[in-house]
Amino acid sequence: MFAVPRLPSIAGFLCSLLAAVHVVRVRCASIASVYPSRGSTEGGTYLVITGSGFSMPTEANPWDSQVVYVGAKPCEIVAHYTTSTQIVCITTPSSPSLESSGSLTVSVQIFGGLGEASYASSSSAFQYHWYDTPYMYWADF
Repeated sequence: MFAVPRLPSIAGFLCSLLAAVHVVRVRCASIASVYPSRGSTEGGTYLVITGSGFSMPTEANPWDSQVVYVGAKPCEIVAHYTTSTQIVCITTPSSPSLESSGSLTVSVQIFGGLGEASYASSSSAFQYHWYDTPYMYWADF
């Protein structure tokens, strides 16, 4: 019986390829989990993304940046809770098209000031849903 080697993910393959040909300095990031898997359509859900290779927030290098997206919507990073293995961000309000699209990809893009670049994503990781959104109704009696 022959053993079939496990192939790396597309992101892992590209990360290795870019590092090998020295196109840019690459720090290979990966996402292990995203919690919670759903949140309010009005935004405000704290997402905890665990993994590796994330950028540490620092004031020392203003050219470094790290961006998180839920689908096409940016997720505001909370620097105080962010480490090289965890990112905490707050979701922004969704649009009606995102509410009906099902689970969305959560992606992290990292850009370093000296040509470093990294990308990681987790497909079907988060869903905006109306039943996670609190509503207040006013009743006149």
